[in-house]
Amino acid sequence: GKPFNTQKKYLKKFSENEGLDFVQLENDICTFIDILDNIKNTPNKLMEKFAEEKGQDCHISNSMIRDLLDGISQKARHVVPKLKYVEGIYTFTDSDGNTVIPEKWVDAWEFSEGLAAVAKCVPGEKYWKYGYIDVTGKTIIPFQWGDAESFSEGLAVVAPDHGDHGYIDKTGRLVIPCKYGVAGYFCNNRAPVWDNTIGEGGYIDKTGRIVIPQKEDWNEIREFREGLAPVRNKDDKWGFIDTLGNVIIPFEWKSVGWFGEGYAPIWDNAGRCGYIDKTGRVVISLRDDWDGAGWFSEGLAPITNKDEKWGYIDKTGSVVIPYQWNDAWYFEDGVAWVKSSGPYRLINKNGEYV
Repeated sequence: GKPFNTQKKYLKKFSENEGLDFVQLENDICTFIDILDNIKNTPNKLMEKFAEEKGQDCHISNSMIRDLLDGISQKARHVVPKLKYVEGIYTFTDSDGNTVIPEKWVDAWEFSEGLAAVAKCVPGEKYWKYGYIDVTGKTIIPFQWGDAESFSEGLAVVAPDHGDHGYIDKTGRLVIPCKYGVAGYFCNNRAPVWDNTIGEGGYIDKTGRIVIPQKEDWNEIREFREGLAPVRNKDDKWGFIDTLGNVIIPFEWKSVGWFGEGYAPIWDNAGRCGYIDKTGRVVISLRDDWDGAGWFSEGLAPITNKDEKWGYIDKTGSVVIPYQWNDAWYFEDGVAWVKSSGPYRLINKNGEYV
């Protein structure tokens, strides 16, 4: 860690014995630790070279520096591959953009819970088929579905060609029958569905039992996040319910997004955008210069201005990464996918390409 508290005493004694500048040595060690943290989030060879040079400035042995970097590299090899889309083809890359799974897919989802839904053309089949792979690219669930989505809480939505939706577990076993015209992902042990066999909707648990029936004055229901789910009533107003079906945030917004890190984006009738907390209190003031907005992840949320350019704000509502991209995704492990005029690329939290 960084040389604070009692560590400073020993560092200062070492500096005096070796005739070194204590303040400079302390700053060098802090910089070295910051470089290692950066490599953990976005591993790359240039930063490793920088770490080697700065480690020598800190009077750390070359063998110790190598051990530290090898340890980080070992962990980096297990980092979940990132989905990349270019000209109709999906691939999986590391944080440097290097392809880590050689296959190319006609459709794909990000990895979730160790598996990714991917699609390819299968000989003899009229339509492409979906299956699931692990982070090494190995097929875990065979390519047999006409539609498939990511795993959430151990279950994933699937459907046969042009059929209704159901849910499979990670062995590929169908655990909830394909009978839903609408089927959302599970969160907080709830998933929004519309059951075509009985003509009813609501939220089901993992046994397929409806635990929150869709009320007559609810026109639209969405998935839960952080214990709350957006619901639209027949007056075209949005609010939020809890996992028991109780209305927690009244129906008063023209549009809403999901909660992330305790905040959710909302829009009023005038088209102004801001954020509320889980009590419904406005915590980032409504503004008329914001258009699209997403949930917070790792302290930042993607947002667009009226020119439809994406940037990122922090929880004070301050723009910390300027508007400049045509599309922007959420941060995960210190990086986020963005798109300008070319292919999607990864940025760090400084808005720099990595």
